[in-house]
This record gives sequence, C-alpha cells and structure tokens, in this order.
Amino acid sequence: MILVAIIKSAIIFFFNYLIRTPYIGPRPARIKKIYSVTAEDTIYAIKCLFRDIPIKIFISFVCLGFTFFSFCIKVTESSVPVENNPFLYYQNCFWYILITTVTVGYGDIRIFSHLGYIISLFCMVWSSLCISATLVILVNTFNLSSKEEAALTTQNRIESNL
Repeated sequence: MILVAIIKSAIIFFFNYLIRTPYIGPRPARIKKIYSVTAEDTIYAIKCLFRDIPIKIFISFVCLGFTFFSFCIKVTESSVPVENNPFLYYQNCFWYILITTVTVGYGDIRIFSHLGYIISLFCMVWSSLCISATLVILVNTFNLSSKEEAALTTQNRIESNL
C-alpha cells in the first residue's frame, strides 16, 4: 500500500511540474497547430524538457530511481524472517540497488523473497534504460549543429593557411 501511495504521489508531482513548464498551455498549443505537431501535450513537454535540460532531468530520474528501488527492497525484504537480515538497514538496500544497477552483482547481499526478485528485475530493466539514455544524452550533447560545423570548418581552413 505504501508503495502504491508513493508511486501515485510521484506521478501527481511529475504532472504538476509539467503543467508549470512553458510547453503546456494555449500558446504552445497554437504553435504546435501551426507546425502540425501531433504529439500530446505531456509527450511534447517531456521531449522539450529533455532537449533543454537533459542532464538535470536524467540525474533526477536516476536519483529518484535509486531511492524508489531501495525503499521497495527495504519494505519487501526487511519483513523476511532471516537471521542477520542485511536489509534492515537502508544503507544496505541502497548498496544492493547500486550494485544491481551497475550490473556488478558482488553477491555479498542477496534477497530472499519472490517480490524482492521481481523488484530487482524491474531495477535491472530500469538500469538498462538509464545506460542507454546516458549514451543518447552524451551523443546529443556533443553533436555539432550545422552552424557549429560551419564555424569549425572555417576555423580549420584558416589555421591550415597559416
């Protein structure tokens, strides 16, 4: 129940944040209509935010994911009656999620419940999405625009003539 309430609160917070961006409202709707953009308002706003501030959005996504999955593991595994249960401490839950995310899997901490295995599976899928998103963000960040490419070409020509 607690997890459902947390997910619901996070979704409400996210959509309230999107409503306050300059990408949702009457003006963006008119601009989208002029350019025949068919994306929904929320999808359009998310795409625009990822284009404007990709690193902040990505870091927020990663931090929220670590916190969420650590809390899920803490809730599901701390109630398992095992002697010396390492998941009674939040630090161990965070360590387990960190190791699962970077796909190292040292094996120093292992989960005990079936629900914990399912949460770990979702964490692995989430970490794969994060790694692929990292590559996309890096490529888009360091990709030269056409104007930058023209400036670089001109600069190289001038330096080769010297």
